[in-house]
Amino acid sequence: MKKLLSRITILLFVTLYTCYPVHAGVGDVYYCVADKFILYNDRHKEVNLPKRTIKFKFQWTEKYGEDYLEFDDEFSAFILRKNYGMSNVRIDSFTSDGRLIEVFSATQNTTYTNASSFTDLLYFKDGLFHWSSFQAHTTSLTLYATCSKF
Repeated sequence: MKKLLSRITILLFVTLYTCYPVHAGVGDVYYCVADKFILYNDRHKEVNLPKRTIKFKFQWTEKYGEDYLEFDDEFSAFILRKNYGMSNVRIDSFTSDGRLIEVFSATQNTTYTNASSFTDLLYFKDGLFHWSSFQAHTTSLTLYATCSKF
């Protein structure tokens, strides 16, 4: 009887452990709705808060032998860059109060032939998306959104 009970306990533990939510990773798709935009024009020293609703999605893929975040056409059109994606993805998920908290970040540096360059940063924590793009001495764009994973 004790053997049976210990086997059931082990089986229950293994079942619960394998059913625990998985970390963020390749194949995940996130659907997002923008909450706020902040556009800063460095030349004119002005801040603009555009009132637009944008829905977009991004998918965690693998490209060039590394994790890569690929954004849809809606997001790419909004930031005026075609086929936009981000690399240098770092994951740091943890549990809090028995719940999995997804945290990851990514960066992207883009240089165009006209010598303009952008540095983009993404920080994602538990469904909250924060993306910023900086272009030296011109404009900076920050986007906050709420996302769900499907």
